[in-house]
Amino acid sequence: MSTLVTTAEVPPDDRLDVVRELTATTWVPMECRAETGAQYQGEFRATGMGPMQVVVLDTTPVTVSRTRALIEQADPDLLKLFMVCSGTSVVEQDGRQAFLSPAEFTLYDTRRPYVVRCGVGDDRPTRLLTFMFPPPVLPLPRGRLGGIAATRIPATTGLGDLTARFLLELADTIDLCTPAEAARPATAALEVLATRLARESDVGAWTEPDHHRRARHARSAHRPAR
Repeated sequence: MSTLVTTAEVPPDDRLDVVRELTATTWVPMECRAETGAQYQGEFRATGMGPMQVVVLDTTPVTVSRTRALIEQADPDLLKLFMVCSGTSVVEQDGRQAFLSPAEFTLYDTRRPYVVRCGVGDDRPTRLLTFMFPPPVLPLPRGRLGGIAATRIPATTGLGDLTARFLLELADTIDLCTPAEAARPATAALEVLATRLARESDVGAWTEPDHHRRARHARSAHRPAR
């Protein structure tokens, strides 16, 4: 079951304050700035799926940024995948910019400053997805991921299209799964994502996620001697 937060019932002058509070508790502390003269509107549907947190956002144009000061305030060490469902958005980190169209996504790191501009060049609400998770659950070397932060990952045919469709369908099912049921598709999503990211970062071999490694060691420790 997901948690729904909407600004519809909030006075217009207080809406961005609500969003700042929401980002601090749901993601990490960030600054928020509306990009149009119109009154800001946003709706956020969040749920935990195993090791991942999935959020579906419907928002009018807004820019969010994570500064060094905010990182020093709270540093949970998480990776975020940002996917566009409608409109155009831009993610900036480490001197790179990813201009994203529908079904395209990028990865970035909450331990380093970043800027995300949602709904660029459009006054209408845009739909976005975020997937947030601790780095150890992604079976790829952490050091190599920094090289593809804020890099556009297109929904090309083949593996790219499979990854995009898998993540979109996963977000569509967040209200249909119990927490126990959600763990399996979330783990599968991380495996599919790792395959796509490995191609982008030219990584030849995966690492073994910590939770898989611990489970394997536990099984070995309790296996009867022959």
